[in-house]
Amino acid sequence: MTKTFIFTLVVITCFTFTSVSQDTLMLMNGDMASVKVKEVNHTHKMIFYEVKKKKKTKYKSIDNTDVYTINYQDGRKEVIYKQDSTIGLNLSFDEAGQFVAGEQFAKRNYKAPWITVGSAALCLPSIYFLKFWAIAVPTAYTGLMGVTKPNMKKMDKKFPGKFKNDYFKHGFVTEARRKRIMNSIYGGLIGLAVSGLASGLIWWQVSK
Repeated sequence: MTKTFIFTLVVITCFTFTSVSQDTLMLMNGDMASVKVKEVNHTHKMIFYEVKKKKKTKYKSIDNTDVYTINYQDGRKEVIYKQDSTIGLNLSFDEAGQFVAGEQFAKRNYKAPWITVGSAALCLPSIYFLKFWAIAVPTAYTGLMGVTKPNMKKMDKKFPGKFKNDYFKHGFVTEARRKRIMNSIYGGLIGLAVSGLASGLIWWQVSK
């Protein structure tokens, strides 16, 4: 009885491990993707993989230039990134690694909620006063957030010594700008939605 139980437990454990074990793509934008790599095609510079979601398996592909490394479930690591100035990949492998690490650090630690609030606040009165031109407000605000840099002096004080490497710092700034743009878009959409609803209610009350 005991031996049967132990054997069953081992089988279940092995099956569970096999079913949940995944390869990991470290992308050039700092994201990590858990997938099952099927093929790395160096000739066509594509990686083919599958993703399981809600009991469904989807087969996808990604360009090699978008991937830094692959960490396989068996512990192997495959370097995908290759320096090639003809296609804009000017950094060495180590420099690109610092850049990606900077992006990942920004994903975890850079927050800009005030940009979301500011975008929403600017858009709140826009539909009432500007009508169809209201979309220009979040567009302009998003553009401004995209060209301006995060306050690195503040970040240096918060994380002393973290930004000594220029490539790490550049990666951080790149991701921080991306976050500022997305926060601005979210805030603008919220502001426009609330403004449109409020304007509709006002028009409905006036027309009664």
